[in-house]
Parts: sequence; structure tokens; C-alpha cells
Amino acid sequence: MAKNGERVEDHPVSPASLPAEQTVLGALIENDRLLAEVVSEGLRREHFTLSDHRRIFEAIVTLQGRHEPIDYITVAEQLGNRQEDYVLIGSLVHGVVFDDEEHVLHHATIVRRKWRLRALLKIAEWLTASVNETADPESLSAQAIDKIQSAAL
Repeated sequence: MAKNGERVEDHPVSPASLPAEQTVLGALIENDRLLAEVVSEGLRREHFTLSDHRRIFEAIVTLQGRHEPIDYITVAEQLGNRQEDYVLIGSLVHGVVFDDEEHVLHHATIVRRKWRLRALLKIAEWLTASVNETADPESLSAQAIDKIQSAAL
């Protein structure tokens, strides 16, 4: 279980690095100049494990797209200006030990890797559920290859 009772995934051993996610988000709030580099390296909203983390990343990207400042207050405002948003963002910002570009990019890579592993688990579960006596192996193989190639992005 993650914070606030939110499950990381339905799988009992779901690959995730919540500290890496928190570090990336906190660093982006503290230093919005890092956003362009992180996004150019391929980090996307869906790579984050928790819905709160996905919402925060989306808020940061939205603010950047509108050329508005990215900080503790503007991100909380973008999320809806609720007290729990300030608490959540505050925990990210106060947890940031560094916002060095190299470290943040390394942590963003960890976030993407964990997402890829979760995607592969979902593919394995889909394949396991799809195999039966009447399944077409060629069709399943082609679908599995497509899904695996999508997870590689």
C-alpha cells in the first residue's frame, strides 16, 4: 500500500520507486528549468505509479505550457487549491535533497524503468488470461509483440 491507502498496483509485487517519483516531482517544483530536459528524455504522466503523482506531473506540464511559474503555490492552485494538495506538494518539496540535473534525470530514468516493468507484468497477465485451448497462437504472438514494443517506448 502507498500513502492514503492507495495501492501501487493490483499486482502483489509491483515495480515502483516512490522515492524516485517524489524526488523528480519535488525537483521540478523547486527548479522548473529541469522540466524540458525530463520531458525530452521521455518522462510522461503515465510513468508515475500513484494517481497523485500523475496529477502533479500533469499540473506542472500544464503550467509550463501556459508559461506560468511553477512553484509550490501555483501547482497546488492548478490541482484545485485544496488543503490536501498543499500538504502533498509540501511533502515533495521538503523531501528534495538536490535538484541537480544529473540526479533528477537519473531518477526520471528509474521512474520510466519501473513503468516499463509494470507494463510487462500487465502484458504477462493479459497473455496468461488469453491463452486457452481455442486461442490462435499466431494472433496472440503478434498481439504480444505489439504490446511489448509499446512498453519499450
